Amino acid sequence: MKLKINRGTLLAILECQAIRDPCTYLCGICFRPDGKVAATDGFMLAYGKHENEIEREVIVSIGKLPTKNFEYAKFDTEQGIVRLFDKQNKLIGATLCSEIDGEFPHIDRLINEAELAINHGITEISFSLGLLARLEKMAKYLNSKHPFIKIKTTSATGAALCNIYCPFYGAINVLIMPARI
Repeated sequence: MKLKINRGTLLAILECQAIRDPCTYLCGICFRPDGKVAATDGFMLAYGKHENEIEREVIVSIGKLPTKNFEYAKFDTEQGIVRLFDKQNKLIGATLCSEIDGEFPHIDRLINEAELAINHGITEISFSLGLLARLEKMAKYLNSKHPFIKIKTTSATGAALCNIYCPFYGAINVLIMPARI
């Protein structure tokens, strides 16, 4: 299967991918038929958009990227390779990929709850600084000159919806679970 994704979306989504997890389907990014691409490590869930027309959910594991200076990436799951291209459509790097067997967690309910939720007068909420640092890194991938995020909280125990917007790549949404102190 051939898949294409832009630089900002790919790098931001990879920040939320699990690295070494017994649930192997969490160690990849999921291209969904509804146009969403997502990754989660259990603490953060990032999702954005892709423009591929696919009939089924595809979970892809990606090797280490040789460079972060590319415009878009093309996945070829049959050959097991990801090709990185620059603005002039020249090949500038490649890495390995493989399709992962398994079913990605059902995230639609969680996304809908976070997007449609109403704030019930939250006065304080706690987050792990490591997760906020990863959020900052993701914002810089999408907009290096003016990185910013918008955080929407609904309850002190529910996931916070963080919106990272870039005029070039669109929006990446991240759900962060609050810390228990």
